[in-house]
Amino acid sequence: MVFSDQDNNTVSNAKGYRMARASHGVMSGNWYWEARIVVDTASQYSPQGHTSKPMPDPHWRLGWALPESLLQAPVGYDKYGFSYRDIEGVKVHKGRRYPYGEPYQAGDVIGFLILLPELPPNLRADPPPPLPKSTPDSTPTPKKDEDLPVHPGSKIIFFKNGVSQNVAFENIPQGSYYPAVSLYFNASVCVNFGPQFCFPPKTSLPFQPMSALPLVRPRPAVARRKPAKATRANKP
Repeated sequence: MVFSDQDNNTVSNAKGYRMARASHGVMSGNWYWEARIVVDTASQYSPQGHTSKPMPDPHWRLGWALPESLLQAPVGYDKYGFSYRDIEGVKVHKGRRYPYGEPYQAGDVIGFLILLPELPPNLRADPPPPLPKSTPDSTPTPKKDEDLPVHPGSKIIFFKNGVSQNVAFENIPQGSYYPAVSLYFNASVCVNFGPQFCFPPKTSLPFQPMSALPLVRPRPAVARRKPAKATRANKP
């Protein structure tokens, strides 16, 4: 996966499916972000010896994922991801494809709305582990199905160029959900976390852009003290 532009908002991939997750996730509230579908034309051909062999067609699976989702696989490969696929417009979860909406291609803008109602204290599960660094061996240990309590009333809705494709998933597991993209051979996306969107979702429900999440402030720099001069007490 390659991140480009100054804000790291454009993601590209020249190999098989890989996933990239955002740095911030949400556990409650209504949140939205969008992604513009792009083809990385700069790397459409891979030199092999003295010839250039055309690479496979690019593809996309985009959506939301929990921290336990496998980074070396597409979104929706396991039970921790929920995605909208370009081919046939199907939705994907636990590696299974289900009829859903319209297919999409380069030039389209896909929107992602997640609805996570506030839960009463008696229904809240233990907080999830912090998001690990994006390395293959840093994914948290997966939980069993019985360890994934449902978030009642939760929904995921995808949009294509501002048009709702209807509810894709509902009553999803509790946890912290991160925007996630998975790309296949020359696929690229330009993500937009707001506050200005190309196609704001047409819904009566209030929502917030992902950009409204508070950023983690860096720790203040600690002034380095000058080494103390040698005295009788600290001489070697």
